[in-house]
Amino acid sequence: MANGVSFTEAQAYKDFVEEFANELYSDIFFGFPTANIAMAHEGVKGKKVLTELMLADNLATRWAAPYVGTANTSYLPEVLEVVTNKVEHSVIPQEFESSYLGMMRRQGQSSDDYPFQAYVLGKLIEKLASEMEVAFWQGEAAAVPATSDLLRETFDGILKQVADKIVATDLTPVATGVSTAANIIANMRTMWAQVSTVDKNSGMDIYVSYVDYDLIRIAFKDTYKVDIAYTEINSSDYEGMFFELGGRNTRIIPVPGMGTSRRIIMHRPGNLHYGMDALGEWANFDFEKNHRQLDFWNDFNFGVLGTQLRDGIAVVNDQA
Repeated sequence: MANGVSFTEAQAYKDFVEEFANELYSDIFFGFPTANIAMAHEGVKGKKVLTELMLADNLATRWAAPYVGTANTSYLPEVLEVVTNKVEHSVIPQEFESSYLGMMRRQGQSSDDYPFQAYVLGKLIEKLASEMEVAFWQGEAAAVPATSDLLRETFDGILKQVADKIVATDLTPVATGVSTAANIIANMRTMWAQVSTVDKNSGMDIYVSYVDYDLIRIAFKDTYKVDIAYTEINSSDYEGMFFELGGRNTRIIPVPGMGTSRRIIMHRPGNLHYGMDALGEWANFDFEKNHRQLDFWNDFNFGVLGTQLRDGIAVVNDQA
């Protein structure tokens, strides 16, 4: 039977069936999990001075009638400084119609009909959170500031602050060499031996990259045929594990923001800080319509500080 329909013209355009989904998909971002373990400081527009009370050793001496006054306290200032950063996003919605994405627009030529707007802005916020996580740890301020500097180039992150403390001889790194599944347990025990008795008693936080976190898990499973006890980090979906010698008060915390760093940092809890002007201000966009263009922007302050990064309180290894 002859076909009553000619598909010649249609096949000349595309000789296959093609379907376009009405949804978008995107990359997966790890967010800003360090916010679950660091202390947030709101309302910081420039610098905020955090002051540590220092107590002298050996307060008490044998009793004698004469009064001898002694200076038992001093004050150590440490500065949390924020830098203003921005995210900008512009789109001309009508340009979607130059591609198959135009089918997502409503009928009519509305200049503010932006397909997937909520999804796209949400993903931009997720991506920004991941960039904040990376900058928190890997940030290194540009020697000469420029408007093209990325977030991670506008201030020094924790890894750079640790490296600077080592150069200043405030921190003496423990020689471990590069950790492997065969030696990482021994390396961490060597570092733990340098932790003060008071900190072993009260507990420490141990920050590692996922490179070393996975090695620790592999080492324990291979050596002892068991898993380390896992623990939730500060009532979030963020999980770490208990350190074997820490009496269940010391946590090994995997930090995605450390990237591939092999630095292991044992530190008292409560010594990671980040500052901003308003809590969550990076999660909201301002908006303005400029003729046919939609402009979205987000201005926010951000900076980080590691306090008490010195021998006797923090222990680090000799890897960068």
